[in-house]
Amino acid sequence: MKNDSQWHFDKVVSAMNQTGCKPLAKKMKAREDLSKKLNCEKVWHTTLTEKDASRYSTVVGTNWDHLFIHLDIPMTEIQQQKETSGNNIQSTITNLLIKWLKRKQAEATHGKLIKTLQVIEEDNQIEIDWPKVKKILNTI
Repeated sequence: MKNDSQWHFDKVVSAMNQTGCKPLAKKMKAREDLSKKLNCEKVWHTTLTEKDASRYSTVVGTNWDHLFIHLDIPMTEIQQQKETSGNNIQSTITNLLIKWLKRKQAEATHGKLIKTLQVIEEDNQIEIDWPKVKKILNTI
């Protein structure tokens, strides 16, 4: 018989699968902790804020520009933002996420961003710091 924590975890994973996302929990090491704190419906449908954009700028590794290609930001805008921000990669990522947020508005959700991060990581295009993502999700 499953305990309440495991039952809740399984429900979250099931809800994620129904939205077409591979389980975020698989990417995270703290399975039980995630099951206690992650409210799937809230995560997937909550629109990003500029503060969230700043937080997410710290979770992507090298080849971070693949994220923005997948978010339909033209390469010319990515290059322009790189030049504007100089060598400050975190600032570049934050500003590009804010551009995406302003363009997509209600469609710029945590769920959409996380799903995109999963896809590009699975394609070995980028490395994601999932424990940092979990900390961001815990603030929602």
